[in-house]
This record gives sequence, C-alpha cells and structure tokens, in this order.
Amino acid sequence: WLLAPKSRGPLGFGMLEYFEGKVMPAIEAKLGKTKGRRILLGDSMGGFNALQLGMKTNHFAKVAALCSPLAVDLSPFASDAELEAYVNRSSALRTGTQTYDTLFGNLKMVQAVVGAFWADAKDFEGSDPILLARALHGPSKTKFYLAAGYFDRYAAYEGNEGLAKALKASGTS
Repeated sequence: WLLAPKSRGPLGFGMLEYFEGKVMPAIEAKLGKTKGRRILLGDSMGGFNALQLGMKTNHFAKVAALCSPLAVDLSPFASDAELEAYVNRSSALRTGTQTYDTLFGNLKMVQAVVGAFWADAKDFEGSDPILLARALHGPSKTKFYLAAGYFDRYAAYEGNEGLAKALKASGTS
C-alpha cells in the first residue's frame, strides 16, 4: 500500500491521512511518548511512504528511504517516450543482467500500480518526492538517509541522486 493522500484517483482514499490520524496515535498510545525520537525506515514502496511522512509531517527525527522506485524524476503518468528516454540513460542497463524490455516493463508495472492512487500528473505533484524536497524551505528537523543501488531493477539511482541534491539544496541533511 502507498501512503497516498486523498485524491481523485481510483485508489486515492487517503491512506496518508488515515495513517497519520489513526495508526500513529494508536502506536503512540501503546509505546508512550516518543516525540522527537521517532525513526522511520522504508524499503522500496515503503521508502516512498517514509519520504511522504518525512517531508509532509514533522513526526520523525530521522527517515531512511532505501531503493525507492518512486523517488525518480519521472511521473507515474509519463509517456512511453519519456519512459524510453529514462531507460536509455539509466545505469540499470549497464549491469548486463537486465534487458531494455525488462526494465521498460518494470517501469510500466510501477506506473500502473502507482498511477491508480492519483488522478493525473498534476494530482501526483503534491506527492512527488523530488518536488517535495525542492519545496522545503530551510533546514528540516528531520534528517534523511537515502540508499539506492547503482544497478537496481527499477533504475532508482538517478532519481535518488536527484532527490539527495534537492534535499541538500533546500538546506536539509
């Protein structure tokens, strides 16, 4: 599942708001006061979720996003031509373990799944990790850790590198 906000997309029923308003308070009630000490780790789609919570809320001291395929400079609503350009410049093809068709297919699958949470590219902009990082003003109280393999199957390295640059440019570490 994705911590996507309420939107006009077919699956845009507001899991981000539900998690923040219901799940986090339930966890806090069981664990006690953790404000200022919360750490969040997410891998793959969970990395996207960690980025959403880390950049849209002030609940976490540290956030680690590992190999998030959604931290790319490519919308889930990108055209096939945009996908082709992304695949062609990707480091993921340099391993020899993946063909162009496999990588293109992997990205189309991510588009199909993720695209259902938002109505269109404009709707997704409010959740795009790179755009969120660029919109941060001044140092964030949240510290971010990003990791992505150079040769991963979703070609996330390029986007994660761009996300790291955007966070640094905003004054966030």
